[in-house]
Amino acid sequence: MKKLDQLINPALKHFQHPSQHVQPSIEAGLNHEARKIVNKLFDSLKAAKPASSSAYPDEQSWKNGKVAYVKALVENEITDHRLIALGTKRARKDPSPFFPSTGQFVAWCQPQGADVGLPETKYAFYIVSSGAHSPHQMKWTHGALYELGRRLGWSALHQGQVSESDFEKEYQRIIKEVFFGQTFEVPAKNSSMIEYQEAKKTRTIQQKKVGNESLAKLKSKFR
Repeated sequence: MKKLDQLINPALKHFQHPSQHVQPSIEAGLNHEARKIVNKLFDSLKAAKPASSSAYPDEQSWKNGKVAYVKALVENEITDHRLIALGTKRARKDPSPFFPSTGQFVAWCQPQGADVGLPETKYAFYIVSSGAHSPHQMKWTHGALYELGRRLGWSALHQGQVSESDFEKEYQRIIKEVFFGQTFEVPAKNSSMIEYQEAKKTRTIQQKKVGNESLAKLKSKFR
């Protein structure tokens, strides 16, 4: 299935330039398949939100609302049907009878740790930071957490150089990757691998062995 942004006609690009006052209608900005996706989304939201007419009282406001929704979804990279389905599911759970704003729906479309079996952000930060001293000796509950630490840098995590906001951004990327089916292996524990000690990067036992073997070969050439 194509993503929503692949179904948008060039006419909708006018919205990326606020200085341009020409606003194409939903018909001009979307092809037939994209209109079906947006119409289905709005039908689902209207069914879940009985007070929808307060936000869109007439046909033209509904059309404008659809274009605004498409713009918000594309700008926030919410173009895969699985993300849109996630947002719709959360809309049905939301107790408010009113039609959600574009910002609210975009937030609902963002997968969270709980959606993929991962801990919430603060606890994930604690786990990854705790394992940064000796990541190869840590018993990781999920390979995604190890991958997160690897991307952020074990040394930076161990020394407290990774801010919560930077951690959250990278964690959200990892969560989305897992949501879309990416898997990360949990590394086997290896007591011979000691990455950091007293906030300084150290050579692992394996690295020392390789280094000593290379040094021995080099010395043999001069005998």
